[in-house]
Amino acid sequence: MDTLWQDLCHGARMLLKKPSITLIAIITLALGIGANTAIFSVVNAALLNPFPCRDPDRLMIVQDTFKQEPTSVAFLNYLDWQQQNHVFEAMSAVQDRTFNLTGIDEPEQINGALVSAGVFTICHVFAWNLWGEATRSPREAWISEELAVFSDGTWYGYGLHDLGKHLLMERRLYSLERLMKRLGRDPMIAYPALGSFVKFIRETYGSDKVKQLWQQGSPGIMRIFGKTLKDLGREWHSVLEQADASRVEYVQRHLR
Repeated sequence: MDTLWQDLCHGARMLLKKPSITLIAIITLALGIGANTAIFSVVNAALLNPFPCRDPDRLMIVQDTFKQEPTSVAFLNYLDWQQQNHVFEAMSAVQDRTFNLTGIDEPEQINGALVSAGVFTICHVFAWNLWGEATRSPREAWISEELAVFSDGTWYGYGLHDLGKHLLMERRLYSLERLMKRLGRDPMIAYPALGSFVKFIRETYGSDKVKQLWQQGSPGIMRIFGKTLKDLGREWHSVLEQADASRVEYVQRHLR
């Protein structure tokens, strides 16, 4: 330690002895670090971690203004813009929010957003449900469908039975119960290769539209109990009828 301290003191004296050279060295070092950081940020955003959507340069954020300052858009104004739009191919609404995820070891606050169904269409993102049907609604889905989509970054590493049971938003509890006892502890549900979403639907209204989500199978998406989705056929539907928990779906994000 004594030798190290002496070396530090000697180095400090040498730097103070020639302040002009010291200043040039510090500026050069700062420019080098700043340039490397900027280059890495560009490479990371454009190549290593690009936007998970097609043609991100064509996406635009439209905001309202109040006293020349950007502000959020009233819902009715958004509907007017959407109906009278002749500039954009499509419009959708997004509102940043935070959510409380409970039912796990420790409650966790996660960042998210309230979005209309058009977001998936605009970003060319297809969410494949467990039965292989692309769930990209052509209409705007809001409160009528209590639906949550978890990105693979939030969900990855959890089994279906380990996911949080509740999503708390504005003092309203959205049930995220496990799929059912027969599947809850089964490790044979494979993860898709292209990234994933986990979509939860609480069936409280007896909606036929919700039930349509699991009426069609497609092979090659994933395997359950060693069978393809299409092989399950009506057997899977009968299993669902026995479930007393809320419906839980495992979906896959597919970018085109």
